[in-house]
Amino acid sequence: MQIISLVFISMGDIATSEVLEWASTYPKIIECVCIVGRIGNDMVSHEREQLSEHVASTVQTCTKEHGITVVEANEKLKVIIEEAWMDIVHECLHREHPMTLLEKATGLARTMDFMYKREDAYTLSFSLKETLTSLYVNFI
Repeated sequence: MQIISLVFISMGDIATSEVLEWASTYPKIIECVCIVGRIGNDMVSHEREQLSEHVASTVQTCTKEHGITVVEANEKLKVIIEEAWMDIVHECLHREHPMTLLEKATGLARTMDFMYKREDAYTLSFSLKETLTSLYVNFI
């Protein structure tokens, strides 16, 4: 929520007070961006976080609430992320707000999806070395 608000603020004149007020109401697109990031992070960092003192994660909560394994919980959580993506697409197609804002929100969701697709690339950022090298050093 805070990241997308900062993204909007950084947009200068586009981020009017009305836009910031709208963002603070936690609209559907922002909720979905948060779901993609939060659940994606919890899924890839769950095992590592279980090794030390931690806060309860979405995966842990899902396993306890439904009496299922971690693998089954991850499958359930993947469905929630997919539904969030469908809602993001729906919000962008209906364009009730400026497309520039919707694109920024979608871009943030895409970035978080990429960062948490296979591992916690935010925390373990060395895993991004190959990707960044291909983008900025060995680009085509």
